[in-house]
Amino acid sequence: MHRNRESVVACVAGWSESRPDAACIVDRNGMITYGEAWREVCRYAAGLREYGVFDGDYVLTECTQDRRFLLLDLACELLGAVFVPLERGCSKERRDTVLSETEAKLLLTEQDAEAACRHETVASFVDRLPRQGIRERTFPVGDTVAEILYTTGTTGLPKGIEITHLANVALAENIIYGVEMRQDNMELIPLPVSHSHGLRCSYANLVNGSAVVLMEGVTPILDFFSVLDRYPVTAMDLSPSAVLILMKLSRGKLSEYRDRFDYVQVGTAKLGTREKDYLRETLTDARLYDFYGSTESGRTCVIDFNRIRKGEGCIGTATKHAHILVTDEKGEEMVSSRDRMGLLAFSGEMNMRGYFKHPELTATVLRNGIVYSGDLGYIDEDGAVFIMGRQGDIINRGGIKIAPEEVEGPARGLEMIDDCACVAMEDDISGQAPALFVVWKKGAEADPVKLRTLLGEKLDKYRMPKEIYEIDHIPHSENGKILRRELRKLLPGKE
Repeated sequence: MHRNRESVVACVAGWSESRPDAACIVDRNGMITYGEAWREVCRYAAGLREYGVFDGDYVLTECTQDRRFLLLDLACELLGAVFVPLERGCSKERRDTVLSETEAKLLLTEQDAEAACRHETVASFVDRLPRQGIRERTFPVGDTVAEILYTTGTTGLPKGIEITHLANVALAENIIYGVEMRQDNMELIPLPVSHSHGLRCSYANLVNGSAVVLMEGVTPILDFFSVLDRYPVTAMDLSPSAVLILMKLSRGKLSEYRDRFDYVQVGTAKLGTREKDYLRETLTDARLYDFYGSTESGRTCVIDFNRIRKGEGCIGTATKHAHILVTDEKGEEMVSSRDRMGLLAFSGEMNMRGYFKHPELTATVLRNGIVYSGDLGYIDEDGAVFIMGRQGDIINRGGIKIAPEEVEGPARGLEMIDDCACVAMEDDISGQAPALFVVWKKGAEADPVKLRTLLGEKLDKYRMPKEIYEIDHIPHSENGKILRRELRKLLPGKE
């Protein structure tokens, strides 16, 4: 690994000297090497300077899902500017909210748009790039802010998460060491690189001197396989929804490439049992990684679910820069077990600096460098970490704490169930009880009595659903998480 690890751009500059002809970025327009990428980064930086962008300025950039987006990111790093990615097709309302909060110097979008700052389309910006790039090689200091990643919180309003250069490198190394990445790695990333998961996979390969292959999703499926045929892809970064699409559309063809893949990593949301089984059966020899983390504290746990099977809720072990704590409700570290669970917390270089311009909100999550989550879990005697649910989702049945996943896991393993979700319902005797919403598999008999019998063979009486409700589909967020609050509204007596 290159000796300067304080920023991603410094690593790219280093590889441009030691491995100038190695593949760096592949997109729909072909491939560029590290030498070519570095020259383009310098030109992009010169172009940003002509738009008045300097150290400490904010640049909002809509995702184009190609090399231009990553080159703009790296150019901002080189100038000391703060990169603020926007998802492709971002709404005007969301864009204006971020624009107002950051007071950005420049807005770059795919299409023409009205804005309260200097604005340009990405295509026009690239067309006007100067022929000569900047010559300075003064790289950003590791503890300065590299980017602000906006996510939507529980209030529905976007919140900006400040990530330093050092944190980005630590995140990259969490991935590199977590997947045992080789330097000749070429990773297909069909996930949006404006979001933390895809962006951090890109950083990992750039820090490692490896290649990134960008695609906008895994469909059309013929385009997906065309990329695999054209380039020596050795790894993939997928979301659970992408895995599901491959299950339905690839018609077994993915197995023809099983010898090509060193590993596949999955993230953004919980991966279902059927999706895991599909990957195990299709890519029999590949390492199959499921990462856990958040935008605030990324890539903190990893498990190779093709080799390790520790049971429902296991998210693996801590990654290179992550230290994992289990705390009580006061935030004090505690010794945990399956029968004595607490809240997970994370310390390490990968943690955010805080929520942009929201110190009070930051204080509720980040204290003394530790990010406190709302995930209830424990660490076993082997150091494996288990998550049993979100603190607010736990069902208290007469003093017995039940995680929704403890009911959903066994239910999803039944042939008659296509999808399901468990929530707390009111109970006159025990206070709360599990309620299970189910989507019947197409062609299967909708038989709640049989379902209850089968579940009785897998669950103790305390975890058995009090009621089972049929539903057409389980509501999920954009990143695949179950929207339990929407299901709770459907319970009898709720509005």
